[in-house]
Amino acid sequence: MESESSAIFLSTMTAIATTLLGLGAVVSAFFYTRKSRQVDAHIRAGEVLAYLAHQPDDSGGEHTVCVIENRTARDVRDISVKVSGANVARLESLPPGQARLDVSPNAISFSQPLSEMNSRVTLTFSDPEGVQWENDVKGIREVANSLQVPSSSATALALVTLGAAAASLTGALISLLK
Repeated sequence: MESESSAIFLSTMTAIATTLLGLGAVVSAFFYTRKSRQVDAHIRAGEVLAYLAHQPDDSGGEHTVCVIENRTARDVRDISVKVSGANVARLESLPPGQARLDVSPNAISFSQPLSEMNSRVTLTFSDPEGVQWENDVKGIREVANSLQVPSSSATALALVTLGAAAASLTGALISLLK
């Protein structure tokens, strides 16, 4: 009888340990996937650029334009470009692989050299997931992140794993109570 209860106890502890390891694997996979997505989004966000450039005009002179480029494979939206805090350009969206020129940047005096003005350019935009990014001389960073819903496959995997864990733990508890 005692050896039978020892065997039940060991099998119960094994079931509990297996369940906890399975849950740990799911949690670590979730966080790894999430971090991987964040890194990928950060890299893509670095492929959206804004800068000032000179463009020849009809009179033989030059004028300053604001160039906004989307080198990613996805649309970006809510694009705003500021130079020294003054609004220079605004776009609702920019398709992938496209560039736009704002030929008459407003609200700024361009008496300084372009290299100096470009060091003061701040670009903000939102990616398709609703993450708002800011790119300036300090680098690119996430400004705001709307609530992101996990993908349905990740949700289904989590629910199946939790169900299996609950069943294993329930079986283990029933075995212990006998």
